[in-house]
Amino acid sequence: MARLPLYEERVQVFVDVEHPLAAAIDPIPLASLSDRPWILPGSDTALRGELEEEFARLRAPLPANRVETTNVLTVRELLRDRRTLAVLPALIGNSHDNLVSLPVDLASVSHQVGLSLAVGRALSPAAAAFVHALRRVAAEGLTSPAPEI
Repeated sequence: MARLPLYEERVQVFVDVEHPLAAAIDPIPLASLSDRPWILPGSDTALRGELEEEFARLRAPLPANRVETTNVLTVRELLRDRRTLAVLPALIGNSHDNLVSLPVDLASVSHQVGLSLAVGRALSPAAAAFVHALRRVAAEGLTSPAPEI
């Protein structure tokens, strides 16, 4: 498989609008949140590895009280309990009215979005057109809002 990078996605910590920290304005250190309930990406994802590195860099334990999932619908439902925090790509989190991002610095954590393509296998005309359209939209900066999920 060959990986075709499309763009780097910022990730942010999101909570439900009714979460006790939802109105926070002042920066919140990531390390101070490790004792709270979290929704984290699965351990086999690149984003999870970057988050683990960030917690380690801060000498903070990875949250012990956590659910692991990469399913956005599951994350959205779990955040409704108004106690949990989740790291999501900004484009996804900001597209949901019931979620707000917290002022947590995750500048060193990014999420590369791309395509995995079979090596040595030609794309069909439809697939080639789709890849071209994805590259064009990514190059334009993804200015359109994400679709509602």
